[in-house]
Amino acid sequence: MTTNLRYENIIKKSSDELFSEYSIEELGQIIDKLGGDVNSKKQKLRMLVGNKYRDLLSVADDIMKMDTISTKQNEELTDLIYKKSNYNSKFLINLSRFNNSINDFKLQSLQSENMDKVFYNLVHDLSYLLLCLKNNLNYDDQENETPDESEFDTENPDFEEFVNNYKTVSNHLMNDFVIIAKHIYLIDYFFANLIIANPCSVSVMQLNNSRNEFHHIVEYYVSKLRHESDSDFILNLSLSFIISTKNDADVIDWITSKRLNYFQRLIKSKSTFHDLLNYVYTTIEFINTLKSRLSLLVNRVKSNNASSSWIRQTPFKKWEKWLKTENCDFKIQSSGFIKRNTDEIVNSWKENISNLLVSKFDEELVSSSKNLIHMVTLLKSALISFKNFSSLASLPVGEKNIVNYVIEEWKRMFSTELAVEINEFSVFKNLVIETFNSEEKVLELIDVSEDTFLIDYSRNFSIDYFFEKLHDKKPSNSVFMLLDDFRRDLGSIVTSMESLKALSLLIVKPIISVDDTDDEVFWKNISQTLVRLLETSVEESIFHLSESVNGFFDKLKLEISKGAVSNTRYFYIIRILTELEGKIRLKEFYETLNKFTITNNYPVEMEKSIEELLESCFEFITNSVFESMKPHLNNIFANRLQKEYNEISLWETVDNKHLPTTCSIEINTLLLTFVDSLVKAENSTYADLFTLKAFEKSRIKTISLFVEAIENFVKENRDFDDDKLLITYADYLFLKFMKSDIEEDRDIELLFVERFHMLEDEGYRKKILNMIEENYKKQSL
Repeated sequence: MTTNLRYENIIKKSSDELFSEYSIEELGQIIDKLGGDVNSKKQKLRMLVGNKYRDLLSVADDIMKMDTISTKQNEELTDLIYKKSNYNSKFLINLSRFNNSINDFKLQSLQSENMDKVFYNLVHDLSYLLLCLKNNLNYDDQENETPDESEFDTENPDFEEFVNNYKTVSNHLMNDFVIIAKHIYLIDYFFANLIIANPCSVSVMQLNNSRNEFHHIVEYYVSKLRHESDSDFILNLSLSFIISTKNDADVIDWITSKRLNYFQRLIKSKSTFHDLLNYVYTTIEFINTLKSRLSLLVNRVKSNNASSSWIRQTPFKKWEKWLKTENCDFKIQSSGFIKRNTDEIVNSWKENISNLLVSKFDEELVSSSKNLIHMVTLLKSALISFKNFSSLASLPVGEKNIVNYVIEEWKRMFSTELAVEINEFSVFKNLVIETFNSEEKVLELIDVSEDTFLIDYSRNFSIDYFFEKLHDKKPSNSVFMLLDDFRRDLGSIVTSMESLKALSLLIVKPIISVDDTDDEVFWKNISQTLVRLLETSVEESIFHLSESVNGFFDKLKLEISKGAVSNTRYFYIIRILTELEGKIRLKEFYETLNKFTITNNYPVEMEKSIEELLESCFEFITNSVFESMKPHLNNIFANRLQKEYNEISLWETVDNKHLPTTCSIEINTLLLTFVDSLVKAENSTYADLFTLKAFEKSRIKTISLFVEAIENFVKENRDFDDDKLLITYADYLFLKFMKSDIEEDRDIELLFVERFHMLEDEGYRKKILNMIEENYKKQSL
């Protein structure tokens, strides 16, 4: 069975299949047969290779013999020619020419045959130069990674660190840029045809990648340089750009364009105005350096463009014998590297930069507009930055310079926000008037209060209840919160004015500017502008605030004068008015602002206006309560002559004269009822409000009405007994003590004396007065 076995029949079978089809003995025979076939093939292959190798050695020997014979024949031929020629013989000249021609042909053949290899090695050298350059750059600036587009991404969290950790590079690295540029130029010069003929070859693609990478590094550092000390570096980078690109583009235009692109990204970062202006100033210095030194540097390179010089400076020196370096002409297309009017380019660039700076300022101004202090801080940052770079203060923004534009924009926004903050008082005013006109809202404030506002106070007052009310955030009771907010706004206004005043003084102080320029006249004018701005702001603040506060008082006075409202609403207004001055301290605000300027606007006399409104409120309250009590008062005196007064029996008797010790019980009760009705409304007590000085006028007026009722009673009645007259006199004296007026009213006193002659005795009247005074002091009225 094994004799008919074919290898291809078993190679595809698995071990299980082989064991199922063949026995162990048959499989052993198969293995032996296969081993024999392998050995047989090896022997045949060895014999074949050996034969061919011997043939090869034989051919090599023949070639060596032919070379030896040819060399020997050439030597014999040369000797024969020399023997047959003299010094001037043409045979010798022709032989030399022939020999040189052979050598040139051999050299050309070798150069042509090895052009690809040399090109490959030079491209590899370029890659190595770039690698060394990047490593050295990273070594000098370890904080930064290899230049990459991501470093320009302002969304990159490392961007700020990249901007702040910039370092300049060393001199030898600056020169490396020019050497690499020359290397790229020489590759393009010697291998132009090869590059054109093989655009898709690996070496050409690698060359293009290296070239692009180098240009990117050049552009990266052209954009990145930020110090005056980098002037030499910017020159080398510009020269590298000119050499490596063989481009006659305007270098100034190219550099300003690259730096403008970078500045656009820098603007979006959190860089300060000082950093931004430093970048602008450095760019202008670079442009001045290029204008004065680039032409000289390019001419120096052009005068030193001999092939031996350029090749010695680059890795080409290793491959010089493989290149056709005779009659080389390395040209730099520099005829137009500064093509346009430089001033035109720079002015256009400055306009773009100014617009970007202004947009940056406007953006930050809007973001800080809700806080006047932050707005002044922003203005200070901008102006002090320009003070450090005074030469940049003239950057154009339309028809103005950038500093004046910044101040005007800031002033416009500041005035707007100042008016907004002053107008916050109108929100308070509207809420107070709206609440006062709504009985429901006032009652709601009594039920639920966030502060001590309208909370009923008594000896049983619970502190737990107070805190419960304190944490109740009902929106209807936000009036004091508005006052607190407004007070903070006034504080912000004062602080911003103080900061603005300080800035107006700081801006004229001499400093060591970065650009070594300081226009004293210009900054003095800026300081005066800030002072005028401050004065205007103070005027506007006082005017708008006075207008708003006066409007509040006028509106409140109008609403109060309408009357016909509950006492609870008046208590609401009284509570507001008593807290108003203490909350916003308007007088202190005015006094502070008056330190900055002399204003023609007269501030509100808040204390006087509040006092008048309080007096009006108390007058309405006392009048309403008195009117409710007046029928009871009239009824008392209408029945006095007929009514018996038991309290007379409690009087003392001195020298057979009755001595009243108290007022009548009904008058005392009426007064107690009156006071109770006066200090309470809707089951809430406001006794603490009646200690205010503004209540005094209404208090005296109301007691005078009681006294007037007694006086009318005495005048209208002549026929009543002495005791009724004495108890009426005691009522009169009691009311006099309530008025805190112990001086005698001559008309009433004479009226009582006329009715009761015993009162002519001054000592007797004095005793009655002392007794009533002692009783009055025991009362809670």
